[in-house]
Amino acid sequence: PHLTGCRSRELVTFWCRWSSGSFSNLSEPGALALFYQMKTEWQECPEYTPSVQNECYFNRDFTRIWTIYCIQLRSTSHTHNITYDEQCFNVENIVYPDPPISLNWTLLNISRSRLHFDIMVRWAPPPSAEVHTGWMSLKYEVHYRVQNSSHWDKVGHIHQHLHPSIRLIGHQKISKYIKG
Repeated sequence: PHLTGCRSRELVTFWCRWSSGSFSNLSEPGALALFYQMKTEWQECPEYTPSVQNECYFNRDFTRIWTIYCIQLRSTSHTHNITYDEQCFNVENIVYPDPPISLNWTLLNISRSRLHFDIMVRWAPPPSAEVHTGWMSLKYEVHYRVQNSSHWDKVGHIHQHLHPSIRLIGHQKISKYIKG
């Protein structure tokens, strides 16, 4: 058994997941338990997610930023008290925001030869990210490629409020994606 990771979308809540691995006797619900420690004593998971097996959810009452969390994956057998895996982290280091929304592009300029054109890529932050309050700042990477090509070009780390322009070669269909 091992921890598979912890994630937060917005610094306010987070969840941790685990796998029982190849131990079939530990694959039953409740055979493994997640414990956490913020300052002193170990406590069991505040809320096991009913709809997702092997997941513990920490709502806003149990989430503190700039605090080190340590979590342990343990057996719940009364005869054996085994700790299988342990990790420590800060919530701000496990933030993986939802993808941006409203991805769009605008044609800015076409060269005289009509072989090159410039586009501006626009998007909006996901609703789950609290960027409007200043609580969270997002940086994005814009990736684009000629359609059916395996090579992606990348426009570096872009702050959420900037929208890059990209020079492209005409008569090519372009695929693009944004990575937060």
